Amino acid sequence: MTACTAVPTGTFSLAGAAQATPCAAGSYADVTGLASCKAAPPGSYVATAGQTRATVCSAGTYADGSGLTACKPAPKGTFVSGSGKSAATNCSPGSYAAGTGATACESAPSGTYVALAGQSAATPCAARSFSDGGGTIVCKLATPGSYVPAAGAGGAFFCHSGSYTDAKGQTACTLASKGTHVPDEDLALAMPCAVGTYADVTGLKACKVAPKGTYVAAKGASSAIDCGPGTFASAMGSFSCSPARVDHFVSSSGATIDVACPSGKSTNGTTGATQCVKPVALAGPTASAKAGTQQATT
Repeated sequence: MTACTAVPTGTFSLAGAAQATPCAAGSYADVTGLASCKAAPPGSYVATAGQTRATVCSAGTYADGSGLTACKPAPKGTFVSGSGKSAATNCSPGSYAAGTGATACESAPSGTYVALAGQSAATPCAARSFSDGGGTIVCKLATPGSYVPAAGAGGAFFCHSGSYTDAKGQTACTLASKGTHVPDEDLALAMPCAVGTYADVTGLKACKVAPKGTYVAAKGASSAIDCGPGTFASAMGSFSCSPARVDHFVSSSGATIDVACPSGKSTNGTTGATQCVKPVALAGPTASAKAGTQQATT
């Protein structure tokens, strides 16, 4: 009686078989004499029949079951970093995988963010916000004194002098209103003009100094006021007007000096005059009284 021969590796044989049968794709036989082939374990595959071993899946692919004939590429939003893996891993927040078969995820670039795991794309930051580094999960709002006008920004822009933002998340700066100014960039508020100065237009970096002949008495003024008749301002930036001096006058508004009275006229000792007049004669004895006095003494 002839002895049976053990089937070679890569094959199997049932009882009573006259010959060995190659292991089907997805299975293998790594020793001789097997009655059944072994299924490729998770993380590996067997692509063709008659194989003696399973092949591990390469990085970027995986096998999530037994007996597979090919590995699966990591889907979008996932990655497989090493070989022999049975599952893909979701990209973490702040990163993404745009295509299949990734071995690593990409960090969200500047100007974008990824809020959730397993994403296939980064999302641009909305206007009002920005991301200034890679791997952002949440975009930052523009801080007071700055703005972001459009989506996808990698940083905020400072407001220029003459303008400001007083809250987070603004898309544009606000011009300083009349009566105020913003002296520097990156400021969160406008400042009222000081006394002696004014702002008659919006968006000023510095307030205008009241010219000679005018004054500004209170903060936050949008115009200078002419000195009235009887008063003057000889210096710029005045917060009040000076009255015309004794024996001087100012006849019209907006004067920068007072004028001395002409010869033979005065202000009778008063200030703030708008015109000069003939001096008032002092009260004294009448002519007839003077004559009677002279007769009595002779």
